[in-house]
Amino acid sequence: MVDEISANYRAIGVGRAYSSGSTYRWYWTADFGGMVDRASTSATISFDSGFHAAWSGQSPDPVLSPGQVTQLVVALRNNGYRGWYVGSPGQEARLGTSAPLDVSRSDLAYGWLSPNRLATTTTSYVGPGQVGWFSFQVRAPSTPGTYRLNVRGVIDGTTWLEDQGIAFTITVR
Repeated sequence: MVDEISANYRAIGVGRAYSSGSTYRWYWTADFGGMVDRASTSATISFDSGFHAAWSGQSPDPVLSPGQVTQLVVALRNNGYRGWYVGSPGQEARLGTSAPLDVSRSDLAYGWLSPNRLATTTTSYVGPGQVGWFSFQVRAPSTPGTYRLNVRGVIDGTTWLEDQGIAFTITVR
């Protein structure tokens, strides 16, 4: 007899196994418990989405005339265990504005996906261990000065990638 699922359950264990020679090949199990060990109740449990990145390189800081457009590049190594797929919601790596996160940078945006999303990878897939290249353009504001553009990798709808402190100083003369 199977117990009814109850709101009193406070712990769960889930398992999966694969056997190519078996009838069904994939086997799943779930175990529901009524209590959690006291030692673990104060621990913080976080979910690892499998998406991670490390800085690999970037273009030098540009010096521009007012209104001039230039191309910049950021390279991020996929050091997670999941691939980045262009056009696949929840799996597409993009560059987003940061410091603060998601700030609109319409003053610099030129051909971006949106005022806070600069680009996605230049290839359709970046697997674990591979480097993804992000190419985007900026347009210099009409007022001379120094402008800082902070960017960070993001898997929209899933997670922000690690903050690598990626920034460009755009000098307009």
